Amino acid sequence: MSVKHVKTILLVTAVLLSTSLILFKTITSKNESEVNQSGVVQPPDNVDNSTKPEPPPDNVDNSTKPEPHQIFQSIVPELQQQTQLSLLLPGFVPEADYAPIYPIVSPATSENKYEIMLGYTEDCNGGTACRLGTISAERLTLAAKELTGERVDLASGITGYFVDATCGANCSDSTISWDHKGSRYTLGIKAGKKETLVKMAKSAIAARKIGK
Repeated sequence: MSVKHVKTILLVTAVLLSTSLILFKTITSKNESEVNQSGVVQPPDNVDNSTKPEPPPDNVDNSTKPEPHQIFQSIVPELQQQTQLSLLLPGFVPEADYAPIYPIVSPATSENKYEIMLGYTEDCNGGTACRLGTISAERLTLAAKELTGERVDLASGITGYFVDATCGANCSDSTISWDHKGSRYTLGIKAGKKETLVKMAKSAIAARKIGK
């Protein structure tokens, strides 16, 4: 092999090595630009962020929530006429799934409150023998007293206060109350257990609100 051929081969080899080195530096520089100082690869600028999951909205669609118990359907129009409050009615009512329970709207004394008596008969007037319990709500005012009783964690970060019944010749209602968005809600069941009232309260909070 002549000296001329050797020089040609060495020249071609040098050119190839130089080209490879330049290509290597280009690739390395590009990769380094995609990595931040903490070593985390940055996404390309043209990534479609619309495919990322969005956080759940604060105001969950009311139509997707469970319905209040069907026993309340007949009294909703009357309640909506007498109160400015949203109706917060439970989906669970003790005994209502296997025995007749009648919701009876108490006479309105203010548009900022409502009260429903739960009776075993349609004409129950609040007597101990025919009454299962009560459901009530009222708008909070500056004169409202602080809730007392046993603290109970309800749904959506709401704290309830349970007060047990007292019994003598007859038993009073066990109650659970909570404040939420400017209103106070109270459920009462005659001599009811705490577990029953908590379940009833959670079902009311979870159910679809009716009205405003």
